[in-house]
Formats: sequence, C-alpha cells, structure tokens
Amino acid sequence: MNITILVPIYNEAENLRQLVEEIFSVCQGCTAVFIDDNSSDNTANILADLSRSFPIRHYVRKNERGYGSALKHGFELVKDADIIITMDGDRSHDPKTIPAMIKAISEDGYDITIGSRYVKGGVILDWPLFRRIISALTNFAVRISLSTGIRDNTSGFRAYSGYAVRTFLSNIRSSGYYVLEEILFISTNRGLQIFEVPIVFADRKEGISKAKIFKEAIGLIKMVVRLRMNLIEKFIKFIIVGLTGIMVNEGLLYCITDLYGVHFQISSIIAIEASIISNFILNDLWTFRENRDGNYFFRLFKFNIARSITGFLNYFILIFLAWLGMSYLIANLIGIGVSTLLGFGLSMEWVWKIREKSLQ
Repeated sequence: MNITILVPIYNEAENLRQLVEEIFSVCQGCTAVFIDDNSSDNTANILADLSRSFPIRHYVRKNERGYGSALKHGFELVKDADIIITMDGDRSHDPKTIPAMIKAISEDGYDITIGSRYVKGGVILDWPLFRRIISALTNFAVRISLSTGIRDNTSGFRAYSGYAVRTFLSNIRSSGYYVLEEILFISTNRGLQIFEVPIVFADRKEGISKAKIFKEAIGLIKMVVRLRMNLIEKFIKFIIVGLTGIMVNEGLLYCITDLYGVHFQISSIIAIEASIISNFILNDLWTFRENRDGNYFFRLFKFNIARSITGFLNYFILIFLAWLGMSYLIANLIGIGVSTLLGFGLSMEWVWKIREKSLQ
C-alpha cells in the first residue's frame, strides 16, 4: 500500500528532525513529502540530511504562499497514493495516531479520517481557557454554517483515501487555513464517508505560529458565503432584519430610559428582548417564510436561545482577541462576523430547519 505523509511547512527547522523520526517510527513504509513555502531558516539543509536516512521528498514553492495552496500543490503531487496523511510541521500532531487513521480507511472503509480534538478521548494540551472556548465555538459555527456534521472541522491532521483526494481536489479554491473546512464541505456534499479519531493535540513545540487571525477570519467568512451562494438571499435578508433589530433596541432603550426614567440596566434587558422578538417576527414572515413548520412559539423560544449563544460568542471573541493585543474595535468586528454566521446557521439548521446544501 502506497502511503504518503504530506506536510506543508515554513520555517520549521527546529521541529523537523524529531518529527521525521516520530513519523517513520510508526509508519515505516511511508513516504514523507514536505511542501515548503521557501523557508528562510535551515529547513532545506536539515531535510537534505534526513533524506539520506528516510524516504523524504522536499518541494520548495518560491512564488506562492499560503497553507491552502500548499496543501493543494501537495495533493496534486501525491493524489495517486492509496492513502494521504496531512499534518502540521510544528509537532502539534502526534504521529502515534497515524496507524489508527490508516486503519479507518484501509480496513473500516472510510474515505477520510480526522484527528479530532472534540470527540470522546480527544485532548488539548497547553491552551488557555479563552483559546479553548474560541476554538470550540468557532468549530461549532462552521459545523452549523456548512452542515458538515463534523465536530473538529479545523483539524489539519487527517488521512484521505486517494479516491477522496481525487474527488475534491479540482474544487478547492481557498488559499488559507480555511481550506480545511472547504474540503469537508465538498466531501460531505459528494457523499464521502468521514470518521473522527481522538487525538492529543499539543501546542506547537518550537518556532512561531504562522496563523494570522484577522486574515484567516475574514477568509473563512468569505469562503462560507461563497460555498453557500444558494442561501445568499436569505443571508442578506437575515442581515437586514438584524439591522432593524438594532433600531428597535436603541429606540426602546432611549424611550424607556430617558422618557420614563427607568435605569438603563433594566431598560436594556427589555430592549434586547424586544429586538429579539422583532427579529424573529420579521425572519419568520420574510427570511424563512417557506420554512415555517412546527409550533410558532417553540420557534421563538429556540430563536431566543440561538441569540443568547451568539451574544456569548461575540463577547468572548472580543475579550480574547483584545487580550492578544488586537484593537477592541477590530476584535468586536470579528466577533460580530463570526457570531452572525453562527446565528444564521442556527436559525437555518435549528430554528427553521433548512437542510439544503450547495457546491459551487
């Protein structure tokens, strides 16, 4: 069986020797392919040295950048392999899980195996609480928005059958880390069978993370919108309704506080709930009018819960990104963007129960 380990890298010299040794200690018959975005450290020399002892191929890309394009380039090179395993070069992915991932494809018949942090037995080491919360909620937002049914949509530690890679490869358009979510969306739409294997995820061992939070967040939002083009009309209506909710909220807050003398801590609760109810009524009458099944008040109850979840997500994204040093205004915009996507997804999948998918 032809098994290839595909590793996109950039300036991972500190991690390469131990990573390669760990890979081949559990997968002796594998070939490791490194897709290098022209690293400026000692990566090339280290891989050249390691290639004398291990079956390694090193490809340097001088005119392209980005995790997504590196992954696609690597898939093009190895798509004829029986199984392709992707993992990060920073040793955050433990190669000890590779045999279980291979077994799920070669023996159990799955097309894709995901090394998952969010199934039973999955563990995340060395992450602060805020990062855990943001990761879990963002994964939930992607799961709802793209209807993947996968718990860990952002894990790059995966095994693919060659058939799976050849199925989705020509449809990949993303260049950032959000290519991972795009692959799952395409794969679920094509009926590929996906299994999640629990992993122990450790934060990167050496070097500096290359993930750019703001750029990746914007790219993820754009990618979700592109993949959901058949729902774009509903999304625009959802945004318009949300803007009317802001006007209801602000108007009532002013009237109750300034005209009737109620303290804003009380009047704000009334204004928030009124805006939620007005948003629900308009969405029920306009945005999702073709999908009004079941009890009206039960839909309203679920919409209230969904709004509570998105408000919680928005708040924690704001606090976390501001804690990392980002401007609180930009952090809040990211929070609004992610929570809006989650709110739309929850409204679509849970409140009004729309089950349509699109592949663009």
